[in-house]
Amino acid sequence: MAPPSRSDVDLTSAQQRAATATARVVRVEGSTGTGKTTVLAHRVVACIQENAPDPASMLVLAGTPHAARSLRRQIRRLVPPDASLPPVQTLLSWSAGVLRDQFTRLGREPFTLYDAAAERDLVADCLEQLGFTSDAHPARAVWRDVRRARLLDASVHHDGDVPFADVALAADAEVLAEVYPAYRDRLSQRRAFDRAGLLSATLDVLAASPDGPENVCPGHLFVDDVQDRTPPEVDLLVHLAGRRPAAESSSGDADAERPGPEITMTVHPNHKIRPPVPTARSATDRLREALPEAVSLSLDAVFRPPPAVRAIAAQVAGSDRAADAVESGSVDPVPLITASSGEKEIRRIAAWIEENVPTSRRRDAAVLVRTSDQRRAVVAHLRKNGLSAASSAPLREAEVVQDILAYLAVALNPHDDRRLFRIINRPSRGIGRKTKNQIRRAAREAEGSAWKILQEPGETETLSSRTRSKAREVHRLLQPFVRSVADNRADASPSDWARNMIEAVGLMTSTTRSRTIDQLEREERVETVLRALDQETNPDRGLRERLGQFLDRAVQGRIGPAPEEDRVRVGTIAGLRGGSFPVVIVPGLEEGRFPDTRSARRALLLEYERCLLGEAVRRSETTLVLSWAQSRRRRGEDIPTTRSRFLDAIDEDLLAPLGEPPGPADDRRHAYRDSLRVRQSDARPDPKPTEEEANRIRAGHRIRHPKMGTGTVVETEGEGDERTAVVEFDERGRKNLRLQYVSLTVIGSGEEA
Repeated sequence: MAPPSRSDVDLTSAQQRAATATARVVRVEGSTGTGKTTVLAHRVVACIQENAPDPASMLVLAGTPHAARSLRRQIRRLVPPDASLPPVQTLLSWSAGVLRDQFTRLGREPFTLYDAAAERDLVADCLEQLGFTSDAHPARAVWRDVRRARLLDASVHHDGDVPFADVALAADAEVLAEVYPAYRDRLSQRRAFDRAGLLSATLDVLAASPDGPENVCPGHLFVDDVQDRTPPEVDLLVHLAGRRPAAESSSGDADAERPGPEITMTVHPNHKIRPPVPTARSATDRLREALPEAVSLSLDAVFRPPPAVRAIAAQVAGSDRAADAVESGSVDPVPLITASSGEKEIRRIAAWIEENVPTSRRRDAAVLVRTSDQRRAVVAHLRKNGLSAASSAPLREAEVVQDILAYLAVALNPHDDRRLFRIINRPSRGIGRKTKNQIRRAAREAEGSAWKILQEPGETETLSSRTRSKAREVHRLLQPFVRSVADNRADASPSDWARNMIEAVGLMTSTTRSRTIDQLEREERVETVLRALDQETNPDRGLRERLGQFLDRAVQGRIGPAPEEDRVRVGTIAGLRGGSFPVVIVPGLEEGRFPDTRSARRALLLEYERCLLGEAVRRSETTLVLSWAQSRRRRGEDIPTTRSRFLDAIDEDLLAPLGEPPGPADDRRHAYRDSLRVRQSDARPDPKPTEEEANRIRAGHRIRHPKMGTGTVVETEGEGDERTAVVEFDERGRKNLRLQYVSLTVIGSGEEA
C-alpha cells in the first residue's frame, strides 16, 4: 500500500512502516499515545488514493461515536476537500443500517433500538411483573447481570447451554434465571433490539447471504481499538474478515473461495475497558486465532504524558515495570484536590480551571467521570459555579427532545411500549397511572404490546369504559402518523412531517401567553432536532428508512451540533474514548464511587475499574488533576466517605494536595477497608426469612424494614413462599411485600385487625 501524499513527514519510521505495509491483514499494536489511530487514518487515505475504490466497498469502524468523529477529522485533513470519503461509524450503527435494509427488503415491520436507560427500565418492569421488590433487588444491579448474560447468549462462540449459569459476577443467580427469559420475551413483543440482540441479528443476516452487496461484505476493512470489543462484536468482525464463497469458479470447484477483505486493525495489547463478561475470551485472542496470517507491527511511543502521569497510570494498574517508575522528587507532582463535600469538590475544580486554563482554551479541559449520572451532576454544578461546560450528549438528554424522539419512535414502531407509555399522556390527556396500569396488565395477559390493546380496546374485558375511551383517543391521534411512516414515501420531508406531528399532538403548546426563556429554549431544541432530521439522513431513502436512521443515531451517539468550542467537556471515561486532552480532571475518587461498592467485592470487576482509571489518566497530554470529597449527600444526609484505594496506591511524592487536609494520615490511610466493610454490611440485604419466620408476621405487628424503616402490618395473605403482607410505613406509605424476599423484624405487637 502506497503512503498518502500529504503529511508523510508527520510519521515516525515505525508509523511509516505500518502505514505502508502491504499484507492482507495488518495488526498495528501500541499503547496509548503511539499514534495507532493516526496510522489507521493514513492507511484509509492510502487505500482511497491508490486503489480509488468505491467508498461503499470500504468499512471504517471506530470504538465509540466520539472516536468516530475524531478519526473522521483526521482522514479529512489528509485528503483534498472535494475527495469522497467512506463513512466512519461504530459497529453498532453499521449493524443497524444493515439490519434495516434487510428488513425493508423482506417487507418486515421496522424495529427500534434500546439504549442502556431503556434496557434498565425494561429490567425494572420484569422485576415488578415477577413480584421482586426494588429494595431487595435493585434494577440497576440486575440489569448488569442481564447485560452480561445477553452478551454471552448473543455470541455464537459461547459454548455454554445456559448463559447465566456462571454466577461469578451475578448478584443473585436465581433472580437472573427468572428475569432473563422475561426480558428477552418483552424485547420480542416490543419489536425492539438491545445492543447484543442487534449484533446477533446482523450476524444472522450476513450468514444467510455471504455473497451479498459490497456494503455488507466490504473489500477493505479498517477497525480501531479491537481490544474493546464484546463477544458478539468479535463474531461480526470474524465473519467480515473471513473468506467467502466465489460467485463463479472457472474450474467448476463448488468449494472455491475468494480472499477476504484487506484488513487493518489497531490494538492496545494490554488494555481493555469494556465491562467484563464471565467465561468470554478476549477480543484480541479471538481475532488472532481467526486471522493467523496477520502481520503484527508495533509502534514506539510518539507522544507520552509527563513522567508523573505515566507513573500514576502504572501504579494504579499495579504495574511492576521499572520503565514506568520515576525517582522521587524528579517530577512535578499531580494536583490532588480534597474537599469536605461533593459540592465543594466541584467548586474547587471550577476555581482551578478558572485559574489555570485560559477562557479561549477551555475546550482543552475535559472532566472524565465514571457514570452518566455523575456526568449530569458535574455539568450542573460547574454551570452553577459560573463555568461554561458541555456534556457529551446535552441535546439528547433534554426533556422535550426525549419526548420528540419517543413520538418518532412510536410512529416508526408503535409496539415499542416504553416510548408509547412515555408519550401517552404528554401533553396531558387525562391518562393517569391507573389507566396506564390497566393497559399494561391487558397487554401482559394478551402476551403482546400495548399498541394492540389500543387498536381493539373493546375486545379486552378487563378494561374499564373510561380506559377504553382513552385508548381509542390515543389510537386515533397516532394512527395517521404510523400509517404515513409505513407508506414510506420518498418525497416526504422528514422535518416537515415531524413538525406536523408535533403540532397535531400539541407537544409544543405553550401554557402561558408570554414567551418565557424556558419556552424559547424548548423551541430552539425542537428546531435543532428537526434540522438534524434532514441533515443527518440519506436523502435518497424513504421516510421510514430516514426516520430509522435518525433514531439509530440518536440512541447511539450525538444528534445536532457539536458542543461549543470554548466549553469544558464533561463525559464518561468510556464515552470519550478515542482522543486525548491537554487537561484531564478525574473527580469522585472515593470508595463506593470509584471503584463502586459492587466492584470492590469482585476481583474481575475491580480490575475493570483499574483499567477505567488508567484509561482516564493516560488521556492527559500535559496536565492531570485528581479529586475526591470527604462526604457525599445521600437522601438528605451528609455521609462520610474514604478516599479510593487507587489513590492509596499512588506514591505521595507524586501528588500535590490542594484544599482541605484529610486529617492525620495514620487515621485515614487505608481506612476505606473498614469503612467499606461496614457500608457493604449495611447495604447487603438481610438473609431470606424461613417459612416459619414469614408465617409469624401478623396484622397489627409493628415491624422494621432494613431500608424503609418502621411500619405497621395492615393485613397478611397466603402461606409459605406465597405469603404477602401489606405494610403501612411511617415515612414511605403503604407497600405490598412478598415475605419470601424480605426479612421484617417484629418490634412490637398490637391488636390484630
